[in-house]
Amino acid sequence: MAMRADTGLACNTAHGATELWEWTKQNWERVEKEVHVDIVPLFLGTALEGLHTKDQIEDVRAFFGGREEKITPDQSLERMENRRSWAERDISDVRSWLEGHGYLLHLFASHLTTKPHQSNRSLATMPPQPHSVLMHLLQSGEYSDFILRCKDREFKLHQMIVCPQSPVISAALNGGFEESTSRVITVNEFDVRTVQYMVGFLYSADYRLAPEPEKQPAQGEKREEGEIVSDDDNMTESSRALQRIADETVYKIVSHLRVNAIADYYGIAKLAKLSTRRIDFLLKSKADFSVIPQTIAEMATANRDPETRSVIASATARYIEELTASRALQTIDLEHQLTIEILEACGTRIQKLVEDLSAANEVNNKHKETIRKLEGDRDLAAEKVRNVMQQVHLTTKCRNCKKDFGCYVEEPANILEELSRYVIRCRGCLCRHQ
Repeated sequence: MAMRADTGLACNTAHGATELWEWTKQNWERVEKEVHVDIVPLFLGTALEGLHTKDQIEDVRAFFGGREEKITPDQSLERMENRRSWAERDISDVRSWLEGHGYLLHLFASHLTTKPHQSNRSLATMPPQPHSVLMHLLQSGEYSDFILRCKDREFKLHQMIVCPQSPVISAALNGGFEESTSRVITVNEFDVRTVQYMVGFLYSADYRLAPEPEKQPAQGEKREEGEIVSDDDNMTESSRALQRIADETVYKIVSHLRVNAIADYYGIAKLAKLSTRRIDFLLKSKADFSVIPQTIAEMATANRDPETRSVIASATARYIEELTASRALQTIDLEHQLTIEILEACGTRIQKLVEDLSAANEVNNKHKETIRKLEGDRDLAAEKVRNVMQQVHLTTKCRNCKKDFGCYVEEPANILEELSRYVIRCRGCLCRHQ
């Protein structure tokens, strides 16, 4: 607990965060040994909390890249990447906003380039962070110069924030189209929630999924007295829990796919990459094969991003045995390009399995060779013991003192050397008998 408390205190400053990471690298084996396994991920997350520069991120990747760890820093690395993206966006967005509204940039810029040894008191007196400024503009609608409308929802946005990130919106507002006069862009291709995620990203460099809406039973589905209970009604609590997890995973993947689709539609490259990373994380860590058909079906409706298609093709290849056994793929219309990528991913997986099998066979052959050597050593030692027992059995008197033979066995320095011998000595005169 003391180690964790020290960690929390140290990561409050940039200098302290760097020193904490250096300490963590030097003492990682001690951390794994002394810190409870359930606490290690929390400790690691805290230790990496203050890091965000490119060099720091590469250092973390390099440290864990060559190690076989039960704890992986993937989530911490993603948060570090997000913090780095936010820091870059902070400076760029605030500079544009302040210049556009006539503020003196140099007064604020000094606060954005905080020195490593700046005290906590100085940090506490800094002006509001850029994202809070931008989110205030989004929520209040102040200084808005165009509207993004989706169904009955209107988002009052700012060209200088949105247009540098979306060439499509920029072209609509500045290319002589109707929107350049009306200052209203209507979105008909996506739902309100997806548009809201995109807008949130444009102002904060991130988006968070809203909780899945509760599924209400359709009208008229109320069970009548005496109605036969279905298999779903007989599901155990654990089965229901697994089903809830699967449904939640599908909801998240589908939501990220829709974000990816709107990012592709409006040309927001960073949002497309972020949504693809989150889809990949879910498919690798929390999904089973049952989510694949729904994922493919959703992707087929709108997603054209080749990177996302590649991620889903790889996930399909990972679960190809289960999908073919359950015949789940037969219910899906697979587009030509996705089918090709799934086959290529299966080929890559087969190649990896062949390489793993070859490596396993090599290890197995080494084990067999070791076993053969150990068996040879065992047989050699057994032969020497048999010779000793035979000599003892045939010797009744000491050849030197002629007394009744009471003996002891003197063991050689290295029993496994072929020329080494046990020595039988008379207990009375110590005469050696071969």
